[in-house]
Amino acid sequence: MKNFQIEDNLNQKEKEKEKEKEKDFVTEYIEEIIRENPNADDIDKILETKVENKQIQLESRGRKEVKKEMENKIKQKMGKKTYNPKTFLSGKILSSKERKKKQIYKIQPENIEYLKYIPLNHLWNQYIDQLFQDINLSDKKISQSILSKIARADFHGCILTVIKSKCPSLIGINGIVLQETKSTFKIITKENKLKSIPKKSCIFGLKIQNQFFTIYGQHIEYRAAERSSRKFKSKTNLNL
Repeated sequence: MKNFQIEDNLNQKEKEKEKEKEKDFVTEYIEEIIRENPNADDIDKILETKVENKQIQLESRGRKEVKKEMENKIKQKMGKKTYNPKTFLSGKILSSKERKKKQIYKIQPENIEYLKYIPLNHLWNQYIDQLFQDINLSDKKISQSILSKIARADFHGCILTVIKSKCPSLIGINGIVLQETKSTFKIITKENKLKSIPKKSCIFGLKIQNQFFTIYGQHIEYRAAERSSRKFKSKTNLNL
């Protein structure tokens, strides 16, 4: 037992000596850097106020060096493919014409299947339950703030029904919202048909917490991102 204790004590002493050596090296290194600065008068004061018990970054790489490293890594990954750092790293935003040409938002025919988007509807139900978790929507009197909250909600994945419309052929269409623009909803029906429905000429219905709500399309003629931060006011006159 005594031998083990002696060895432990020796190991602790060696570790302490190594730490002292490291401290001496760091202090000497910092003192040399401070002496190189012609404006440094009192080295001890600088060490006490700015160095002791503080983390110091001894080497700092510039942005250009980091950017070059990133570019080299990307070039290695891309191989023979053409690489332009101006468009690749700057994150160039495509215009609306370029998006249409590339058909970014086009849903391919093989993906137009109602069953594929049922999980999206489940996600929307979770989202809307969290949004109204502290609110009882079954009350007869619902405040204007709750109605505006519904109008600001994201409808991607929601099951919408067209209750009323200027176009009789649209009435009764029911399905999951896949895409939303400023003036339309793109809905996939149970018959695996993709319908583009204008907001302005329709009144929509949806269920939240087993309560049925109606939304006037012309009230929400905004993009989803714009609508989420907009203040809605009650409107009485509707041209429908």
